[in-house]
Amino acid sequence: MRKFNLFIVLFLFTGLIMAAKIVPLPGIYNPRYVFVQKGYVYIVEGTTISIFSEKDFKLIKKFGKQGEGPQEFKRTVAGIYFQGDHMVVSSMGRASYFTLDGTFIKEKNIVSSMGWDFIPIGDHFVGRSVKRDEKTRYRTLNIYDSNLKKVKEYYKLEHPFQERKGIRLFTLSGLTFVHDNKILITFEKGFVIDIFNEKGEKLPSIKRDDYQLVELTEKYKQAVYTFYKTNPRTKDRFDELKQQLVFPKYLNAIRDLYAADKKIYIRTYRQVDNKTEFFIYHTNGKFIKKVLLPTLEKDGFEYATYHYTVGGGKFYLLFENEDTEEWELHITGIPTGG
Repeated sequence: MRKFNLFIVLFLFTGLIMAAKIVPLPGIYNPRYVFVQKGYVYIVEGTTISIFSEKDFKLIKKFGKQGEGPQEFKRTVAGIYFQGDHMVVSSMGRASYFTLDGTFIKEKNIVSSMGWDFIPIGDHFVGRSVKRDEKTRYRTLNIYDSNLKKVKEYYKLEHPFQERKGIRLFTLSGLTFVHDNKILITFEKGFVIDIFNEKGEKLPSIKRDDYQLVELTEKYKQAVYTFYKTNPRTKDRFDELKQQLVFPKYLNAIRDLYAADKKIYIRTYRQVDNKTEFFIYHTNGKFIKKVLLPTLEKDGFEYATYHYTVGGGKFYLLFENEDTEEWELHITGIPTGG
């Protein structure tokens, strides 16, 4: 394994030259998420969490495995969320509390109905579940109390997978983020982010009526086919699955979102010179600036993209270097302009 090193690559966008620090991540083989908080970098691989020091990127701790016992996670880790000086690890039916350096504190298990992706807000949680009536399957967004008991359903939308209706692609099934005591939600209905307070009460939305949608090209279709043909879970039944795939004419206005430091970073599908368009808003809804950031899609146009996070005015991107066969963390400054 090659020695740890850092080097600098320059990216040019929006009229500014931003230095991107590239950090090799030896010992990381299949990362899904990256999070950054108060000098720590967290890499999630399935049910394993690796904690690095952001100062020198030395490994501090690696923990977690699949299971239902103490300090274990059901299925995969859905996300890591931060409250003060501790983090909450969300997995199927469970929220586990740790200090920022990975010392276990406690865990809470759901007490009624199905649910997952529990995000702390105040002294309770938001999470999601699935329900159905005679004809339609829905994904619901719910408020749970401090013991993970469901107390309120505040958002409902059709699930992208409906029986005998095919698989609708490029959908956002209630993508949810919590920041600044606000719940941010978006799905495929134009450039709109619905905002709720911690009680699930509706606040003014963020909207852009002038946003021009990006057309779904043949490249995207072929990338989707490649994704399903090479995925171990779907490659053996690809011919059958292909008949169920439903492509939209246009891609969603919003691809995903992230929030940090009281700012909302909204990623779209529009790309310019191998960089991706982001709109930055304050959590009070005020528009700040549009920027281009180097998100680096897998194989140019693959269905999945590398995961990123934001914090402290920096953009953190996981990237697999095919030349070295090693995962890297790319760190770029963000020109916010406000």
